[in-house]
Amino acid sequence: MYFAFPKFAFAFLAYLIPVGLFYLTIRKKIPTRSFKIFYWSVSLFFAVAFLIIRYYTPHIGSWKIQMPTTWLIWLYLLVLVPFLVFAVFYWLDLLFNKIFGKNKCKLRYFIGFPLMAIFMLFYIQGMFNRFNLEVRHEVVEVENLPESFDALKIAVIGDTHLANLYRGGKCFEKLRQIIDDEQVDLILFTGDLVNTTAIEANKYTNFFRTFKAKYGKYAVMGNHDFCGYYPFSNPLAQQTNIDGVKLNYQLMKFWLLDNDFVILEQDSLNQICIIGIDQTGDIKSVMKNIPQNTFKILLTHNPQIWDRQIVGKEDIALTISGHTHALQCAFRAFGKEFSPASWFFEQWDGLYQKGNQQLFITRGIGYAGIPSRIGLGPEVSFLTLKRKK
Repeated sequence: MYFAFPKFAFAFLAYLIPVGLFYLTIRKKIPTRSFKIFYWSVSLFFAVAFLIIRYYTPHIGSWKIQMPTTWLIWLYLLVLVPFLVFAVFYWLDLLFNKIFGKNKCKLRYFIGFPLMAIFMLFYIQGMFNRFNLEVRHEVVEVENLPESFDALKIAVIGDTHLANLYRGGKCFEKLRQIIDDEQVDLILFTGDLVNTTAIEANKYTNFFRTFKAKYGKYAVMGNHDFCGYYPFSNPLAQQTNIDGVKLNYQLMKFWLLDNDFVILEQDSLNQICIIGIDQTGDIKSVMKNIPQNTFKILLTHNPQIWDRQIVGKEDIALTISGHTHALQCAFRAFGKEFSPASWFFEQWDGLYQKGNQQLFITRGIGYAGIPSRIGLGPEVSFLTLKRKK
């Protein structure tokens, strides 16, 4: 049995504090004994069910653990957040009334209840939106693009987290049809094929094998592909799963760029280099083996490498990443996008530029954590590279 006490203690406190706060808020409003029994029974059900699924079922196939776990979290947040909003404004009302000696402040009704309703509306929309695949097209103007690769069309996919998409059949069929219709030159996969273990991808190898592109299909490993989120009994079991993920990429006919590069060429004067760097790699070690003045595209899962190691440091025109999911909560209005992902990532979705170097981040196809895509849905992206005049 796998048991990480610090993580458990943090999760338990994160669970207990809001539950306890809401109980203190309402206990005098509904003081009956039957209500107290019901309230704490429901609360304990969430806690016990999560513990059993997460820590006492390592022998069950990973997707069978993840599905009930993610839906428990989703249901828990659906109940918890409105409760917490109500409790916060209830205590603000009490504080205001005590300070000013009045009993007229009703923030919980005029602000708390509308906020609760808005949250629940968007939260439930996100559940239905998680398979609503969107298509994004971007024209990327770059300098020094070889003439024969002008108008190169790239399909960018990634973050499938396949265990979570076990009911996403229509989404996958739509993905296949979209890519077939676009007739792309290149397919790039930004990583996180699986959520926790290699077995998740087994039934999808034939599906991804059907994808076609003129110059081939290339992929890079994501953090989830290194299987660090599953309670393996020993390091050997984890490494076996990492090797299994790599094998699945190969069975899907993707060239896995394992801290390596490949050069696509029409002739000696028309070449582009596709570089793949994962979390174990060193960009400088790979770059020193690439011919100078070759046009370079970097495929890496985590976009944070762009600011830290690429911009102003390496001769890479375009970096393509995933990872952020736009925090699975993003909105587009007035020509701009908004997301809490901006609190954690300087670049989190779409196209960015600093000097002559550009970064593109895809929101990805799947989801991690809760089964939800609030606002903007999952996406497949198509980049058309154009020579900058």
